[in-house]
Amino acid sequence: MSEIMNINDVLSCINKRFGEGRIHPAPANYRCPVCRDTGWEEVQIDENYRGVQECKCSKARLAENRMKASGLAGVLKEQTFDTFVTETAT
Repeated sequence: MSEIMNINDVLSCINKRFGEGRIHPAPANYRCPVCRDTGWEEVQIDENYRGVQECKCSKARLAENRMKASGLAGVLKEQTFDTFVTETAT
């Protein structure tokens, strides 16, 4: 399970990344409607405390970025279990 962080700490990090007063990035069409592409999902701890935890999309986005950076994105799309062919010895 992801670590739950104080929302003020996360908002401070987001403000540093996107500029003061801009909590979310500019596009209105976010890839993730839960976190609005910040990577952090707001959670209610109890009636008096709210926090944030890493959004599920964050791990998927990280894996996608690593795949693109590896230079294997095209190969990985072509080489699947569906396209795998075994050669039998004759």
